[in-house]
Amino acid sequence: MAYTNANVDYVCLSPNYSKGRKCINRITIHHMAGNLSVERCGQVFANKRRQASSNYGIGTDGRKAMYVEEKNRAWTSSNGDNDRMAVTIEVANTTKGVSNKTWDISDKAYNSLISLCADICRRNGFTSVMSIDYLVKGTIAQKTKIANNYVAPKGVLVLTQHNYFNATACPGTYIRNNWNRIVNDINKAIGGVTPTPQPIPSDIPDENTIILGKYFCKSVMDNSKVDMGYVFNPTWYANHWSDLKNAFGYDDKKLFDHFCIHGMYEGKEKEGRQANAIFNPVAYRKNYPALEKDFGTRVEDDPKYYEHYCRFGYNEGRKAT
Repeated sequence: MAYTNANVDYVCLSPNYSKGRKCINRITIHHMAGNLSVERCGQVFANKRRQASSNYGIGTDGRKAMYVEEKNRAWTSSNGDNDRMAVTIEVANTTKGVSNKTWDISDKAYNSLISLCADICRRNGFTSVMSIDYLVKGTIAQKTKIANNYVAPKGVLVLTQHNYFNATACPGTYIRNNWNRIVNDINKAIGGVTPTPQPIPSDIPDENTIILGKYFCKSVMDNSKVDMGYVFNPTWYANHWSDLKNAFGYDDKKLFDHFCIHGMYEGKEKEGRQANAIFNPVAYRKNYPALEKDFGTRVEDDPKYYEHYCRFGYNEGRKAT
């Protein structure tokens, strides 16, 4: 995808960024914890030793600046997974908001924030934004997992906060207290409707867990049923194949049906898709070429390798990654 940038009043490109990004499907709003001009904020981000940046900044006068182009990941939110998906924005606080620790932002800064977020959405093909704030609960690790794994409806961009990923008060009391207002005002500016977020199932397994006794496939070699728990984890499968996550979310039945019908027969290297952390079908075949004599090398033979690992390979300690 060819990324574009917003029209801004000031540009000071920071050396603190990672080239490229995964996608844009989030905006993360931060506060500067100070009344910095866009020029002063640019100077801060120009310092390599700070190891920090954002894509954009907004001053109390409403002026907008760009510090990292949208095609690149800024170093803003203490979480690489979020920042590889998010356009990040730092907003200056008023002098009064700094002194009394309410972290207010000016009306001009607020209006510029709304217009910038709406512009980011339009340019990147989103018709509305949504908050998942009421879903993001628990420890920092739990908040991070929920925020990074949430799949929004098609055409909807998710707003995230710095405090989802780190023990910080950012984006400050004022922005957090006005979060729903911000979401609604962005949607008014876009001309969209604020969606109602769907809860993430609370029983999503950790993607590194081996789940036995739940996912069975009919054997391709005899009439038995094979426990595929050593090669399939629905959370891993969704998290590592974005097309599946967008289509099925974390519906483990639909994910497993896809795995059995399609996944074992397709992949980036013309072999089955990897579906958990410990079994890579390409690596397994390369590690044990003698298996090809028994199982063959045709596309329709690929499930035999998954099945062999489940029945024998795991318990024999065979390397599959």
